[in-house]
Amino acid sequence: MSDAMRMELAPFNIRVVVVAPGGIQSNLAEHQQVELPENSPFMPAIQAIRDRAVFSQAGNATPTDVFARVVASRILASNPPPYITYGNHARTTWLLHYAPAVLRDWIYSRRFGTAQLRQKSCPFTGKSSHSSCPARAHASGISCPFSSPFMWCTLGVAFVAAHFYTHPELVQRFRAFFF
Repeated sequence: MSDAMRMELAPFNIRVVVVAPGGIQSNLAEHQQVELPENSPFMPAIQAIRDRAVFSQAGNATPTDVFARVVASRILASNPPPYITYGNHARTTWLLHYAPAVLRDWIYSRRFGTAQLRQKSCPFTGKSSHSSCPARAHASGISCPFSSPFMWCTLGVAFVAAHFYTHPELVQRFRAFFF
């Protein structure tokens, strides 16, 4: 949506910048208490939900004042970038932005506990009946290639490589960001 907004507002000299922060020090989760009713469908993931609430504060979260100075200077530049990623784990988030949505969802659902809430179904079709599996894997008793993390990681790497090949300016951004 922000990409469309940036293009639509550009003729009016209005710039749209997306800020995707990493882990930033804050007090948001310090006093937060997660309470769920006993019959909540999220109850199996309650510990993961609690862990997620404080995840960005663990380790070396970026100090708020440093984050504010860096982001403000980039936004107020004469030609601000369309995306700004800064903070702890921001590079990982930026890199995942170029991966297929299915791969991002798979990674985040496992990291933040929502994977354990899923019902057993074919990961490709989403149907609970495995008879409709396009790979016919479930019917034959072999593991489904569509649920293989290796397969999705391979596809993700291929997608990012193809994206970089067709957009050479991204290679320059990548080098500037990581090196």
